[in-house]
Amino acid sequence: MSLNISNMTEHADINQLKPSSGLIDLKDHSSREGPLLVGYEINQLFDDIILATYSDLDEGGDNIVRGGIVIPGNAAERAWRLAEVVLVGPNCTQVKPGDTVIFPNEFGMRASNISVAGKGKISKSVFLNEERIFGTCNLAQDESSTTDTKRTSSRQCTGA
Repeated sequence: MSLNISNMTEHADINQLKPSSGLIDLKDHSSREGPLLVGYEINQLFDDIILATYSDLDEGGDNIVRGGIVIPGNAAERAWRLAEVVLVGPNCTQVKPGDTVIFPNEFGMRASNISVAGKGKISKSVFLNEERIFGTCNLAQDESSTTDTKRTSSRQCTGA
């Protein structure tokens, strides 16, 4: 018994397909360094792209810090990351510059030493799609100790 599929084949017109999210997909570029823009500065992003600087690094910028514990950057492939938003594209609806976002380390395209209009040169940053972030975070004061005048801080996160 043979099956004739010639009459069952339909062709899709790529120009008629509407994406459900942004066309620029940065979900799996974490192993590569981003653009090298010597002599240029970024002044605008497109689509749902976010440029953010990592805010969870030690002073050297190579290790992730969690609750005072230093995690080597090369050992934290699947770590959750925190970054402060610097620029957003016009299709970003959940975040704005200055927000702190949380996202998996394997998402986005890393970039360093990028000049941003009005911000100067930024280091240790990442380009992300807005849909790849999991929420925003605020720095909260730990109020568990009422006798100690020196308070410690922790990060509180909310879903986007």
